[in-house]
Amino acid sequence: MLVTTLCSCTKDTSDSEEGPVFVMPFDNETSEFASIAILKIPEFVAPSREEDPDGIIVAIWKNGNAIWSEDDMNGGTPYFKGTIGKAGFDKIINDLLKSGFFKISRDLYHVFDASYITITVVYDDNFRELISCHELFEQNENLVASDHGIESLEGRDRNKVIEGGSSEYREFRKTWKQARTIIKSSIPDSGEKLEKGVIELKQIKPKQRLQRDRGQ
Repeated sequence: MLVTTLCSCTKDTSDSEEGPVFVMPFDNETSEFASIAILKIPEFVAPSREEDPDGIIVAIWKNGNAIWSEDDMNGGTPYFKGTIGKAGFDKIINDLLKSGFFKISRDLYHVFDASYITITVVYDDNFRELISCHELFEQNENLVASDHGIESLEGRDRNKVIEGGSSEYREFRKTWKQARTIIKSSIPDSGEKLEKGVIELKQIKPKQRLQRDRGQ
């Protein structure tokens, strides 16, 4: 049974010639945007007076500094900080390049009125943001995010339903899983608790971000 259908398979990039606005963690101490981030974005955002933003799962800066949440699905406080070093950051970028992260044709799996997760990477001339709600829905063991939308399994095997989708969808799911693993596996086993107010979420456009990185 189909529970809900998809909005689209690709993001709308018609916002302007500079591309769509996206959200990245911003370090107020260094005035630098993260280069890699996994975020949970709620569909409806309630006003909050919290000093730290909700929804950051992982954020990594190009110098290797990193913050992360203990909640791999929802993000949120408490946040921890550490470093993977510049070599660790470069390894993530190289592994993502090898995985085809920047080249896959599909970048969106989303349904109306649903929270979703983003995986965003901005580095040199590379920018890619994948958006999906499939992980959040599939926390329910009776649901599957198929190529057509969110479905009730009704006794079916989830992996078989996914494999029955188009090659484009199978590639999207495979690349998403690989990116998640590459990024999360780089995070230290432990870190220091992050002070309040250091990190916030800000909107920026890809072209503006690339110009900042180049010092233009």
